Amino acid sequence: MSTCLNQKLAYHDDAIIHPQMDFPFEARPVMLGLDADGETIRTFRLSEECKDWYVVLCFFTMDFKADNSEILKLNSLIPEFTENNTKVFGITQDSPYVTRHWTRKPLARRGFGSTLGFPMLTDKDLYLSNLMGVSRPSGLPCRSTFIIDWQGRVRYMMCHKSEMGRSVNDILRIARAFRYSDLTGQITPAGWQPGDSVIPTDYSTKARYYQKTYKDWNKNASEASRKKESSKQSDVIKEAVEEIKTNVSEASSKKGSSKDSDVIKQAVEEIESKMSKASTS
Repeated sequence: MSTCLNQKLAYHDDAIIHPQMDFPFEARPVMLGLDADGETIRTFRLSEECKDWYVVLCFFTMDFKADNSEILKLNSLIPEFTENNTKVFGITQDSPYVTRHWTRKPLARRGFGSTLGFPMLTDKDLYLSNLMGVSRPSGLPCRSTFIIDWQGRVRYMMCHKSEMGRSVNDILRIARAFRYSDLTGQITPAGWQPGDSVIPTDYSTKARYYQKTYKDWNKNASEASRKKESSKQSDVIKEAVEEIKTNVSEASSKKGSSKDSDVIKQAVEEIESKMSKASTS
């Protein structure tokens, strides 16, 4: 887990939760929060709400930075999370009454402008934030995300500066990858999306997979680097040609320079012709 840059964590006396540990459902068995409809305030018993589900817990700082964009994006992807048997919960230090106030405010006035689409729970004393290692002396939790599997184990945790919004699409991708791997026993490669190939678990098959998948890896990387360098050189030449054209134009307007100007024009045309052939090769 990455730490919040320049933001000291206020650790609690209790043990901090780490990946593969059980989520502390009973540490705060009942939490008050705003329901997904953005209006109903009720109590939540997470151990029951999350039973047999994968869970994404998003801690929000509610500091008027990236929260609006994240909440709107999460709201739009709730059907995809549900299809993956995954529930989303937000956690904030604000009371549910304050959160409800922001759901009623339009986006133009820095509100959420709609229903949340998922419950937003209140961690007023930062007890849960402390247990998860994401509280700060300022009284705000860090912008952080946890994925919990259907057995109640913490499988993923991420924490970073408040100024940088999360990639909600990638959170969904990771939740899908965890569930797919748990259901099939398959290994998902970097950036895996549903429908992509997976890494075999059998040694012989895995060896053939790597040979086939990455046999041209270095070659392709070298070719991409060469093209990038060639493009950079081409841009330099283009600038030089444009400068020559400008000088030719100025020279043409002067008396007695017509012959020299024609020679320069011919040279420029030859350069442009070679550049055109190089760019298509």
